[in-house]
Amino acid sequence: MDAPPLDADVLVDLLRSAWIVESARANLLRTWGPEDPRAAATEAVARERADLLGSALDHRGVVTDQGLVDPHARWMLSCVPTPTEPLADLFLARLAGWVDAHVAGYLGDDAERLTALGEQERSRLQWPSQLPAPPPFAP
Repeated sequence: MDAPPLDADVLVDLLRSAWIVESARANLLRTWGPEDPRAAATEAVARERADLLGSALDHRGVVTDQGLVDPHARWMLSCVPTPTEPLADLFLARLAGWVDAHVAGYLGDDAERLTALGEQERSRLQWPSQLPAPPPFAP
């Protein structure tokens, strides 16, 4: 995949952001594991995706910042507090889609694996039978 050239610092920031997203997704999915057996398979996908991104950062001599993962996982959890939320899986898959769209073209040989993992995750998604009620109007 060809991607437009980026300044090295911008590329590192993009890769770091993507690594944080995937690591936070994996952490959130790990917390859901006991409640939702499907979460374990998706956690493994997110972990492998984070590992691919971590390798890209390591190749550039950049250390990952684990301290930023938990705050991001908490934000994700505030959006979808349980795996039974009607849009929980779709929300997390959309975050992975952001990673695919913005980073895959900069991963060289690992781009194909990153996108294949994303496709694997999306292939298991199911549209909810009922959408949640919208929040009450607040002027």
